[in-house]
Amino acid sequence: MSAPPDDTLVLSHFTLARDHPLDDRLRAAAAAGFDGVGLFAGQYQHRLSDGMTPGDLRDLLDETGVALDQVEALSGWGLDDPGDSYWAFERVVWDMVAEFEVPYV
Repeated sequence: MSAPPDDTLVLSHFTLARDHPLDDRLRAAAAAGFDGVGLFAGQYQHRLSDGMTPGDLRDLLDETGVALDQVEALSGWGLDDPGDSYWAFERVVWDMVAEFEVPYV
């Protein structure tokens, strides 16, 4: 995996509301000329729970021509024992990074 070029324009996830619809987020980024988007791992996790697959997200990315360039997520890593739910959430983050070759977390 290599980092995107220095001139890559990425729409940060938190530029829009945390729960802004994913398909609209990607279409808005593409229409505004962004090369990529950031995505909060929690939104991805919720979409998976609702039945979306990684392939569905890949199709949306391909359709809009934007890349998944950032995963917004990690917190609690400085705690002595953040707990099982934290570790499960972190696993989602690293799964996203691997699946979509995300250069920035």
